Order: sequence, then structure tokens, then C-alpha cells
Amino acid sequence: MSSCHRIIAGWCGLWVIRGQLSRRAYLLFALLGMLLPLAAWWWVSASGWMDKVFMPGPAEVLSRPILGSKMTI
Repeated sequence: MSSCHRIIAGWCGLWVIRGQLSRRAYLLFALLGMLLPLAAWWWVSASGWMDKVFMPGPAEVLSRPILGSKMTI
């Protein structure tokens, strides 16, 4: 089997329904699942395509106080 076929066979193993993932693949997918949406959020908010009222950036959201932290009864 050529090296190209081994590479393709390795990738095909990821697309098996209810198949086993290696720890490395699991961590990679988990990391990408967190970073890609965060990067897309930052990119869309920084591009100016949407009003800051509807799409504030991650830094603006994190800099706001927690809801209810300054409320008095």
C-alpha cells in the first residue's frame, strides 16, 4: 500500500459512525470546537459588518460586569 493510501485510510477512520477516536483526535476536535467559533465571533464583530449592539466582541462581553452583581434590593 502506498503512503497516499495509508493517509487516506487514516482519515477515513475518523468518519466512522460511533467509531473510536484517539485521545489526540478528541483533544484536537475539542480545541477546534472552542477556538473556531470564538475566532469567528471575534472576526465578525471586528469587521464592522454588524452593529456592536447586536454583536459585541468577546473583549467587550468579558469586560462587562456580571448580571446582577451591582443590583441592590
